[in-house]
Amino acid sequence: MNLRLQGPEGVTTLELSDGASFGDLIDAAAAACSLPASQVELRSGFPPQPLAGDRAAAASSFVGAGARLVVSKARAAPTQAHNPHGSGGRKKAAPQRLAEGAAPRDRLGAPPPSR
Repeated sequence: MNLRLQGPEGVTTLELSDGASFGDLIDAAAAACSLPASQVELRSGFPPQPLAGDRAAAASSFVGAGARLVVSKARAAPTQAHNPHGSGGRKKAAPQRLAEGAAPRDRLGAPPPSR
């Protein structure tokens, strides 16, 4: 099975045996693009969607002969930084209460009625 790889260093052709596994495909793509196999991300289709699955599964169940694959270095999962002051998000404003007997439109500029 011949595949076209578009990697960080350009386009190359990869030849795999018909019985190759998905793990074999990842390893071959890593070697062709000079990336560690653990950091390879394969995408296929338009728009390119990530390919993921069991490394022991047949590569032909993921891609067909002549397919074009985009090979990139997998992005690290974002880590949550510890924030000692809470969630770090924007705080919601406290709800405003209406003065007794005031209609909602009355609170926009008029002082509340005195008691």
